[in-house]
Amino acid sequence: MKMKLAAAAALGFVITAGLAAKGTTVKLVVPQGDLPAPIVITKDVQFASPWGDAFVHAWIPIPAPPAERKRYRVDFYEELGNRDVKMMYVVEYVPSPFGRGAIHLPGRREDHYRLNVSTIFRDGHDGQWFTASDDWERVVGSRVSGR
Repeated sequence: MKMKLAAAAALGFVITAGLAAKGTTVKLVVPQGDLPAPIVITKDVQFASPWGDAFVHAWIPIPAPPAERKRYRVDFYEELGNRDVKMMYVVEYVPSPFGRGAIHLPGRREDHYRLNVSTIFRDGHDGQWFTASDDWERVVGSRVSGR
């Protein structure tokens, strides 16, 4: 009986720890590119949780944007259960002059892949391009377009 109780307690701890590892997006940072200074976005960023789907319009892969378009790295910072704020996810964003831009999730041999899959594994999506959501365009795209 004690073994079953101990096993149940251990399982409860593992599940609780896993859930606590999911944070709340508190900041998006565009750290480089042709920008004179990083763009730090703290308002209206909760939709961009790496554990959610709201930063991508639809999980249907699209062709990579033309190579000559400006590309921006976007870092997702999460507030974890212990109030630590930590970079937990990274995507590449390419604005489009024709509407929604494109978001790239790093693939197996790309920078930030290990960080991303340690946060969430998106089987079949890593290494692909996707159309950015309206919320992404409103919050992120509006700040990098035209720079």
